[in-house]
Amino acid sequence: IPWDPPMFLMLGVWPVLMGVTMFIQMQMNPPPPDPIQARMFQILPIFFTFILASFPAGLVIYWAWNNFLSILQQGLIMRRNDVEIELLANIGFSGRAQKQSGDGSGDGTR
Repeated sequence: IPWDPPMFLMLGVWPVLMGVTMFIQMQMNPPPPDPIQARMFQILPIFFTFILASFPAGLVIYWAWNNFLSILQQGLIMRRNDVEIELLANIGFSGRAQKQSGDGSGDGTR
């Protein structure tokens, strides 16, 4: 291109992968009751993606790989303990996850 892009646009693949894995890892947890903390959990992966873009590649690869292994470990532990992984519901998709959780009508339980 005939111009130099600004430094914040020079993101590599590894910082983006690290941001995605960090976002998924944070969303596997139940949503926190404090709305400010929930908002921080949404903003931090984006923040760290841009901050770690200028860090050495080895550190970013290590962090992304650690996030991936943590996602895998948490998923296996949740399945072993018969805990439903509500990743899509935590991200904000309202389709299938809300239907499974139910609204309490018709079954007489609270």
